[in-house]
Amino acid sequence: AFAAQHGRVVLKPLDECSGRGIEVLEHADAARIAAYLAVRAGRHVMMQQFIPGVVSGDKRIFLLAGDSIGAVNRVPRSINHLANIHQGARVEATELTARDRAIITAVKPMLLERGLWMAGIDIIGGYLTEVNVTSPSAARQINAVSGTHIERTIVDWLEGVHHPK
Repeated sequence: AFAAQHGRVVLKPLDECSGRGIEVLEHADAARIAAYLAVRAGRHVMMQQFIPGVVSGDKRIFLLAGDSIGAVNRVPRSINHLANIHQGARVEATELTARDRAIITAVKPMLLERGLWMAGIDIIGGYLTEVNVTSPSAARQINAVSGTHIERTIVDWLEGVHHPK
């Protein structure tokens, strides 16, 4: 029903990273959806509405204790390719928008309440598409496009300079 309502959808296995297992369906193909789920029996899968704005990039914002310490925009090769770095997307510098900041403000309390000190949030076209806590990654790419060294901030925080309460 969700796929029928939204047309083009994205299927994502929640126990993978780097774009592995992601499929984009052009329409509500019930047989293909059923086959995708059957292969992943017992595993969690998320279905999302496809956001055409992904052609302009999928912004990864690295959060430490709920605050942004860096961001990178991952731009797919085309509208028909994934915006994951390991799937061939290019990376570019980016700035946080007012909408990005509002999203960060909204998710921060939940992250802190759950003790999720490091997270990577993904934003496409102003929409939060993922809160990645098992593989927040992209530190190398953030450093490359921004000239920063976010790993230093992370290690300082872990060593207690900014100790969680």
